[in-house]
Amino acid sequence: RKTVHAALSPGWPASMAASAALGLLAMLYIVRVEPPRSRDSIVVLPYILGDQLTWEGTDILDEETYSFYQRSNIISRNYVQGEKQVGVMIVPSHGNRKAIHTPEYCQIGLGWKPTTSESIEFLNADARKSKARKLLLIHEEQGIERTFVYWFGDEQGNGIDNYPEFLITDTWRKLFGKQTNWNLYVVWSDESSDSIDEFLPCLYLEN
Repeated sequence: RKTVHAALSPGWPASMAASAALGLLAMLYIVRVEPPRSRDSIVVLPYILGDQLTWEGTDILDEETYSFYQRSNIISRNYVQGEKQVGVMIVPSHGNRKAIHTPEYCQIGLGWKPTTSESIEFLNADARKSKARKLLLIHEEQGIERTFVYWFGDEQGNGIDNYPEFLITDTWRKLFGKQTNWNLYVVWSDESSDSIDEFLPCLYLEN
């Protein structure tokens, strides 16, 4: 049986060398360019929210959560309005995207199984349209349903509801020497999602 060897084009080695050189320069650029040291984004979330000041918050003292994120500078609260209740967590990245994870990552190991996921839009307290990911989970042993709404937000208030898009956006910005201090915003409820829908327009964030 004959073995056929394809002939290499004379210009092939030169183009390969050029591609390798460009790739090396790109890697050196990413490594050597120091991102601008912007001020760490500090989020202030009031304990009383809503036009009628109807949502009242209390801190959740959860050592397990603080231990998981290995820092105490996160916001973790319960907000109550009458019989309605939602949980809120805000986790800063301080420029390190590996420090924040989606609820799926955290909850699956605790026995929760995602059932549905969809992109939603809502108006926040500044009347600004925001996108978020709405996720329904069920506990495999207890049968309890829990709804999560989450998104990744930057210092300008822009939100991303898709984790792959978040990674691509952060990588693209770093390519041009920009470090983003992302925050992960999570709102959840074990009741119907109506409580979350009513709460989101009251969510006022100060940077």
